[in-house]
Amino acid sequence: MTVVELTGTDFKKIYFPKYREFQDVTEDTVKDAKRCSDTFHDFLVHSPFFLVCRVLGFMIMICLVFISRRKDV
Repeated sequence: MTVVELTGTDFKKIYFPKYREFQDVTEDTVKDAKRCSDTFHDFLVHSPFFLVCRVLGFMIMICLVFISRRKDV
């Protein structure tokens, strides 16, 4: 997993570019957004359904590579 160090200001610019129109982005808002993002990432990484999808996708990719390299097609 890649870890990117962002300052609070950088995080606000990336994840809340238009949020200023409604209200200021507080430190609590940033912490909550990071918590939600981390929770969703953990769900995607540890979900058995998405693991099966990744494995099947990888297998399909390998099959397509072998099919594309066949000489008798």
